[in-house]
Amino acid sequence: MQACYKDLAEKALGVFSRLGADFADVRLVELKGLRIEIADGKIKELKFMDEKGLALRCLIAGGWGFTSTSILTLDEIEKSCMQAYKLAKSASEKAKEKLEVKCKPSKSSSELKPLEPPSNMGVEEKLKICSDMEKEMKKLSDKVKSTSTIYLELTESAYIVNSLGLQSEYAIPALLVSATAYASEAGIIQRGYERHGGTGGLEILKKQSPIEVAKKAAEEAIELLTAKGPPAGKYTCILDPELAGVFIHEAFGHACEADLVL
Repeated sequence: MQACYKDLAEKALGVFSRLGADFADVRLVELKGLRIEIADGKIKELKFMDEKGLALRCLIAGGWGFTSTSILTLDEIEKSCMQAYKLAKSASEKAKEKLEVKCKPSKSSSELKPLEPPSNMGVEEKLKICSDMEKEMKKLSDKVKSTSTIYLELTESAYIVNSLGLQSEYAIPALLVSATAYASEAGIIQRGYERHGGTGGLEILKKQSPIEVAKKAAEEAIELLTAKGPPAGKYTCILDPELAGVFIHEAFGHACEADLVL
């Protein structure tokens, strides 16, 4: 991450110090990558990503204030710091406990490097990956009526500093391919979805090929066309932890976040 952006994070800390915050931390995040989506043979999206933003937080007499901004100018950062400060000040009036953050001054830096950087492959080849995945789903059965595929490569870099002398930075690359298939028969429409990805680079595609991902998505959609629904009523369900967590998140998490309202 460029030094000029790190300087902005340091200056944000200076604003909080000037305002008199008990504690403050600043997180600068940079996302760089490429996203390709092909739907029914047409390129729906080919987007190079280069996004940066600041998350600003401060503590005043037990009250927290938080803001974020993607406008990285000194004026905007000062305004955002002031907003976080006002929120913390307001929250402190109702804080029942006065918090104290303890942290030793330290510096750390880590970077996960992919075995095969995505830059080793041209955009045309990445487009072909998505196109070949689509063709594979369509040729599996004429019941597959609509398809879409996604290729995503992304590197997240972050620089984190706080008012107690912490400086930490990291960079994590990730890569993912996904396939969606819609199958139809006798008025019934079913959807199949499969994805494969992880931290790293192109080596991820060797663990499970994009073609295998596409096949699984199409096969799922086709099999669901003849799937029988359960009879109505209440049942005791046994769910694996991952699926149970998803259900709890969807049922309660979004409601608690009030994201639809916001």
